[in-house]
Amino acid sequence: MSDYEYKQLQAQAARIANLEAMMETAANRNDHLSQECHNLRYEHQSEIINYLEEPGPELPGIHEE
Repeated sequence: MSDYEYKQLQAQAARIANLEAMMETAANRNDHLSQECHNLRYEHQSEIINYLEEPGPELPGIHEE
């Protein structure tokens, strides 16, 4: 293997290592965003349930019998 080929392989290995690091970072961000999305859904779900359980103002013209 020539010196040039060796340097090319080194550069390729460095690019692969960088891509692997980027993929790991992206996976970690994805996990974080997924957890954050789950938390937001739970928070909004609780807010909606609480809102629906609160007695609202009586609407004019509508009477319970």
